[in-house]
Amino acid sequence: MMAACAINPIAQSIMPNDFAVNGRGNITNYQMTLNHKGNENSLIIYQEKTPSSFSIVAIGSLGTPLFSCAMGVGGSENKQCDMIDPNIPAGKLFDDMMLILTPTDVLHTRLFDHFNIVEIDKNRKIFRNDLLFIDIEYIGQNDILFTHHIYDYTFKLQALNVDE
Repeated sequence: MMAACAINPIAQSIMPNDFAVNGRGNITNYQMTLNHKGNENSLIIYQEKTPSSFSIVAIGSLGTPLFSCAMGVGGSENKQCDMIDPNIPAGKLFDDMMLILTPTDVLHTRLFDHFNIVEIDKNRKIFRNDLLFIDIEYIGQNDILFTHHIYDYTFKLQALNVDE
């Protein structure tokens, strides 16, 4: 179990209805710029949230599908990812999206004991044993900057549209 929590701070399954917008579905498209060890990838993320499911699909700059991940009523413990490009960590990005979208009060109840979440203004920090693990900055209405300090990668999300 320790290896799992080293990768993902979420101990209890997050359910799709934990972040459904007003109990309704929500579709958002994002431009994602992913940086890891000097390599930059640009993706389009198609994300759909409903009270019973959450899914993301990544499309490369030339329109090539890169991966898709989804979870249904079983929650995040039952997510399924189809990895089309092995260089893009689909499951990890899916977990990161859940950390971004899940309300702080819900995350507080779902994290492993040695993780702590602090939210100040538009900045969410997740600590592991008092060491900064993840930093999420909500910039304006449409941009999000995600930094994983342990695995040394960042990505920026720019919302292209929101359909409620």
